[in-house]
Amino acid sequence: MRCAIYARVSSDESAERGHSIAFQLEECRRHAERLGATETREYLDEAVSGAVLERPGLQALLEAVRQREFNLVVVWDPDRLARNLAHQLLITEQIERYSRLTFVKFDMTGTPEGQLFYQLRGAVAQYEREKIRERMMAGKRQKAKAGRLPYRVDPYGYRYDPATSSISVIPEEAEVVRRIFREYVELGRGLNGIAHGLARDGVPSRRGGNWHRQIVRQIVMNPVYMGVYYANRRDMTGVGLNRYRPPGEKVWARERPREEWIPVPVPAIIDPDTWYRAQELMARAKQLWSRHREQYLLSGLVRCSVCGNTMTGANRKHWGKYRRTYTCRKSFAGARHPGCGQEISADRLEARVWAEVEAWLHDPDLLVATIDAPDTESLERELAEVEQALARTEAAQKHILLVLERQLANPDDALDSLNRLKERQTHLLAKRDTLRAQLAGRLRSTEEERRALAAALQHYLRRLQEDPSMETRQQIVRQLVVGVEVSETRITVRARLPHYTSTSGAPEVAPVMVLKPVS
Repeated sequence: MRCAIYARVSSDESAERGHSIAFQLEECRRHAERLGATETREYLDEAVSGAVLERPGLQALLEAVRQREFNLVVVWDPDRLARNLAHQLLITEQIERYSRLTFVKFDMTGTPEGQLFYQLRGAVAQYEREKIRERMMAGKRQKAKAGRLPYRVDPYGYRYDPATSSISVIPEEAEVVRRIFREYVELGRGLNGIAHGLARDGVPSRRGGNWHRQIVRQIVMNPVYMGVYYANRRDMTGVGLNRYRPPGEKVWARERPREEWIPVPVPAIIDPDTWYRAQELMARAKQLWSRHREQYLLSGLVRCSVCGNTMTGANRKHWGKYRRTYTCRKSFAGARHPGCGQEISADRLEARVWAEVEAWLHDPDLLVATIDAPDTESLERELAEVEQALARTEAAQKHILLVLERQLANPDDALDSLNRLKERQTHLLAKRDTLRAQLAGRLRSTEEERRALAAALQHYLRRLQEDPSMETRQQIVRQLVVGVEVSETRITVRARLPHYTSTSGAPEVAPVMVLKPVS
């Protein structure tokens, strides 16, 4: 009989508690021998939390089980599979669909009583985990109220001392901090200019990388430099486990209400007056930037076909006069992809694209004709992206990756997640089929579809007549245009096809992407 053994230990569990990998493996091997196993393979997850499903060892085990490589799976205790009840039930269901699951410490029979007890054990394990977390958080809050840092904090300019739970000033870095505030508050230099100056003078950053305007901004906005660190400011629940989650399931820090912040005194590098003056300047600059910001019809939609960078709107001086452009040049300090420098007049580009959109609004057949003659290379690229998204969705359906720390205490939550994934899969399948039909040259609009398209475009025309503002035109462009690719000789508009819904009276976006070259 072929047997798989699974063992896991998290970073905060010690061998003294009987959780060591070696101990689990020894117990599981004995149990497997008693059950008649003749061949065993071991799957391990060391220093990995049981609160997430995306664990290398566990996923390898589940894949092998799905391939029917084992008749038996042995685990020391149910909490080695998962700490969360919903996760335990899902993993158990996946294993028992193809194999038999057994535990060393727990006899899980197929009777209703055994299943109930198994679920109760999972609920108790989850409750214990939440109580431990609650006690840890309470201890950190109490530590902060006593004037000590509750966790490691080492912003630029400071060194953390774990023995005293405090930070001390690093003189060399403190001088750089004072320089940043002096240039920003007293000399009136911008964040980008300060970052450029630090890089030009060879001032090392904390990790040896480039100085970026965002790094300078974070320093200017951090109250720690005036002598106060705010503990309990952000809810970091689950953030540390993001490395085990796929992109769509990651969680982010959330700022708590200000009354929950706990001030902890730390050594100051600048005086409070300087810090508050910097915040006033920051707020004023943001207000002025918002007030005088140029509007760009295609903001976020234009991409350089030479290097692939997004082309951003910029108001540049040319022969003594300012003119709006879309540029493939990132001038801010530390830009990862500075771009190739291609520029195009915003007025010219927007006029070309808007003329195309207006033509579609007045004559739906033009849009249909574009769909009937697709750009094969671009459609193939689009189809590949859709198929990759489908593969990710199908993988997520198999594993039911529930977000940690979101109160998932019963299988209903898993069912909700499955339903959402099913809806996404249906959408992607429809999109894939449409793209395949376009590539095969079989996409033809029926008379009913043409009438629906005409009604959708008429809806946009009425909106434009009622309010011909830039905002309305931006909204219409974003409904019909996916992106605009610019080269020296060609402008390519990537459009989407809307359809009309009689219930709401407004168009919705159908999953059809097309390409329209503009000479």
